[in-house]
Amino acid sequence: MKITWLGQAGLLLEKGDFKIIGEIIVQILSLLHRQCKETGTTVVVITHNQALAAMADRIITMRSGRVVQIAVNDRPIPVEKLEW
Repeated sequence: MKITWLGQAGLLLEKGDFKIIGEIIVQILSLLHRQCKETGTTVVVITHNQALAAMADRIITMRSGRVVQIAVNDRPIPVEKLEW
């Protein structure tokens, strides 16, 4: 896994072996989610892992580089309760 700090632009997490770093990912996502709520900033997570959608306030689905759906999640769940 590669983690890159982009300053005010954010944090870039690149793929890794989730089985090894799963707990670290949960901690990072929890921290990002908390910071988002406390500061009113936006966190953008780009992933193929559909399980993460359950924690999002808004889900933008893309196919072949185009937005095909935008949905609002009225009941996001904490990352700690996601089922991977």
